[in-house]
Amino acid sequence: MDKFDEFLKKKTEDENNEFTLPESFNLKIEETLKCLEDNKKEKWYKNRKIISMVACFALVFFVGLRYTVFNGSLTINESTTMDMQSDSVQRSSIPEPEISNYSLENSEDFIINQNEVKELTIKSLSGEAKFKFVNKEEDINNIIESINKLYKFEVIDQGISEWDFLIQTTGEVNHTIEVKGNLINIDNRCYESNEDISEIIRNIYDNLNYEEKNIKY
Repeated sequence: MDKFDEFLKKKTEDENNEFTLPESFNLKIEETLKCLEDNKKEKWYKNRKIISMVACFALVFFVGLRYTVFNGSLTINESTTMDMQSDSVQRSSIPEPEISNYSLENSEDFIINQNEVKELTIKSLSGEAKFKFVNKEEDINNIIESINKLYKFEVIDQGISEWDFLIQTTGEVNHTIEVKGNLINIDNRCYESNEDISEIIRNIYDNLNYEEKNIKY
């Protein structure tokens, strides 16, 4: 290494040792750092304001949504209540259908046409079973009229298997009439009367001037 090279090397080392940053540069750095901190603070405050605004909007939105849902639910409930009341009014205005065999006072009485009956057999089933065969128009009309003029109302089938009297007619229309106490069954329709029908038929039977015969089983 020649002298010139040594000089350059020494000069470089001296410059490196003697070089220092100017004071203004250090102040600038500190100011920059301080501004940077202030910017961070300002950004933080801005972010906090934004977050607060977002939270407020979210709160208002959810409160409004909840009120809307509640109001809608209330409206639906009111509408449902009104519909139920309207349906109840409509149902109450519709007459209920009459049930056969369950209506008492309002059921139509059954009337047997005397002109359709040509002959009849009246059987006494209580005690020793016997019967009388009736073929005179006057007697037939008397029996049928006695049955027709009874005040009776239809009731449910009483499930009676043993009757006091059985009357069977023949003619244009055949009828089957069963009697027990204050009950009378005409063609499978059961009626109840305030009178003792068995006693009425018993008196008619006893006064019929016909041969009484035993029922053969």
